[in-house]
Amino acid sequence: RRREAGKSIGSGRVEKGCDQVIGNRQKKKGMSWGRKGSRSLGILKVMELNNKWEKIWFQEGETNNSFHLPLAVNM
Repeated sequence: RRREAGKSIGSGRVEKGCDQVIGNRQKKKGMSWGRKGSRSLGILKVMELNNKWEKIWFQEGETNNSFHLPLAVNM
């Protein structure tokens, strides 16, 4: 049905988009990312692209332990 409706039937476009948005940032020369750091960078990029960047910052003195973003690590 999707093909008949002229819609995409594969995931190639989505995968390419992810590679362009996230992958290019993480694949620069000399970079090495752990799983947690890579995921965290992806979250930050998506927040920025969706204009939700300000929501990840808290008022002075406030904390949110459920939203932990680890730093990149060298492996």
